Amino acid sequence: MEEVYQEYPERINRLLQSINLNYDGLSQVKEAFDKGNVVTACKHLLNYYREGETAQFLRPNLPSTSKNINSGADSILVNIFTFYNLSAKVPHDSNGGDHQTLTLNGANSAYAPKLLL
Repeated sequence: MEEVYQEYPERINRLLQSINLNYDGLSQVKEAFDKGNVVTACKHLLNYYREGETAQFLRPNLPSTSKNINSGADSILVNIFTFYNLSAKVPHDSNGGDHQTLTLNGANSAYAPKLLL
């Protein structure tokens, strides 16, 4: 939490100011925030949501850990996509962003997709 606050102090303060800290269960958050202990207030807020009894639908049971392998999913995790039985590693855009541009060329280039993912 300390690192997040160092990077985004304005956002964190704005978040805490926008929450009704008088709400039942947030007294520790309010106390820490009122004393200027923003990081401690955030830790209490995270704990409130992590262990709270409200909005149970947001806290589904996690699936059990497995050693199963899914080659299609594993390929996607390393940016290898397959279209029309052609596989290619997709580079990120040249601007360093999160977009990926896929252009497949070759024998089937007439059918090759040109996608911005």
